[in-house]
Amino acid sequence: MQDASTRPDALHGAAPVQAAPLRLRRVGILLGGLSSEREVSLLTGGSVLAALRAGGARPTPEHLEAIEWRPAGTPAGELVFADRVLPFHEGLSHLCSFDVLFLALHGGAGEDGRLQGLLDLLGIAYTGSGHAASALAMDKWRTREAAAALGLAVAPGWLLDGAGLRAALGAAEMRRALESGWVIKPRADGSSVGVELGAGWAELGLRLEARLAREAAVIVEARVRGLELTCAVLESTPGAPRALPPVEIVPRGSGWFDYQQKYSSDGAEEFCPPRWLPAEAQGRLQADALALHRALGCRGLTRSDFIWPLGADGALDLRARPILLEINTLPGLTPRSLAPLAARAAGIDYRDLCLDLLDAAWLRSRA
Repeated sequence: MQDASTRPDALHGAAPVQAAPLRLRRVGILLGGLSSEREVSLLTGGSVLAALRAGGARPTPEHLEAIEWRPAGTPAGELVFADRVLPFHEGLSHLCSFDVLFLALHGGAGEDGRLQGLLDLLGIAYTGSGHAASALAMDKWRTREAAAALGLAVAPGWLLDGAGLRAALGAAEMRRALESGWVIKPRADGSSVGVELGAGWAELGLRLEARLAREAAVIVEARVRGLELTCAVLESTPGAPRALPPVEIVPRGSGWFDYQQKYSSDGAEEFCPPRWLPAEAQGRLQADALALHRALGCRGLTRSDFIWPLGADGALDLRARPILLEINTLPGLTPRSLAPLAARAAGIDYRDLCLDLLDAAWLRSRA
């Protein structure tokens, strides 16, 4: 008989505190945004709105309204309400009329702490992590540093800018680590936007020169081959986060878990719990995801992505630690998303997941 801490379906962390369901009066779902992940955000927001409108045992908010943040003539864009379209700065005052905003945003100013800081100043309750944790998690390099300080495993990697590129390409240590396979990724982005994979030193130099001609800095890491995994952490009760069951990701064909594999109907296959990771190893993965969520000061729902490396024999090296790739503070909630899959495996349906996040945001704002 397995110990509860190592069962594949275990919820690592504090047990949720049962409380009477809240009845929120006005809930706004903020979707769209200005980032490269805008289309995914529209899918997330539409899914959340449909779920909250559906009937169920728990009460539905009295008023539900989707608010689209979209590009316009000003750098901050505009907010589209049910009955009006306003420049972003004018629309802010109308956001104050909602009990809670459900942030169905991904990437850019919607996830990197800028919007969260503004909402904090205005005293508006919202789902997800606060401004400091959001900013830290969006910065993949700072996340690497925090993870390494916790003892989590990260791939050999370097933060490069144009001024330091020539010296970096001349470093023997970097060449040894990257010559057989490398990954270039932006310092701050999501949904695999801007990620490039390859092999060969000459090609790496050309790719880095092209990227740094248009970006201030990029991260380059050694490519780790192994089993792709993700683990969500849910904080439905403020101060009591718990890790949900991990998900195994199997890209179709010879591809990797890129934007198409994430969101296309014929994209990657996902298995929860993982088929090839023993229960004890799943518990270690959950512990790492929970530790990172706590250390960064995250709230609500996060999802950390990992690769479990292969050994020299081509099988999973179960003595190794999973390699952290990144943490997402506003993970996707589309029909193809991974966090809802993990929640279902833990006995939490999609509507209850959305309501849990709203309740937690409201309770936190009243503390």
